[in-house]
Amino acid sequence: MYALIKTLGNVLWNSIDVLYSVVSLEILLTWFQRANGGTVIFMRTFAISALICLLALGARNVLDPERIWKFSQREFQMQLVEIGPFFAACFAGVYAALYARFSSQWAYLSGLFNDIKSAQVQESAGQPSSTSALNDWKAAFIEDAVGLHLAYKPEFASVIAFWGADPEVRKSFEKNAPKKWRNEFAAIMARVDRIQNA
Repeated sequence: MYALIKTLGNVLWNSIDVLYSVVSLEILLTWFQRANGGTVIFMRTFAISALICLLALGARNVLDPERIWKFSQREFQMQLVEIGPFFAACFAGVYAALYARFSSQWAYLSGLFNDIKSAQVQESAGQPSSTSALNDWKAAFIEDAVGLHLAYKPEFASVIAFWGADPEVRKSFEKNAPKKWRNEFAAIMARVDRIQNA
């Protein structure tokens, strides 16, 4: 019984995850491997805001007892004009949320890069530091960049191309990264090289 409940829970959770990915246009980041940034944030904001407004219009028409169940293009156009300020408010809120998330991810990844470079400087100055640990750290940077959809930003792609060329970093990535990315290292590096050479 427990196994059945667990399986159903996993199916439900995966379905919700896929639905969220489609509705929030996160598929731009995952399936189409677009780098997170201004264009993607704008497109996602527009789509999410439009969906919220369409759901609000649908709810309004279903719940209003004065409405009849017959489509009227003129009424629809009037409702679209009326909902304009609501769309603007949704757009502003969604944009602020997505941009704040992007900004914090960028700050995290930049901070991690600076920490790694600091460790490299200390190591080269003769202070004790484990090369293996540093390679693990570089592999973790690449993993985080892919997971945060920032690996294909030119600013990070050059770092990933350089660090990823080290066979020890590759070994560490393939050993420690999530299963879904372990066999993707060559594809990640090929895409990073294309971005660098574009």
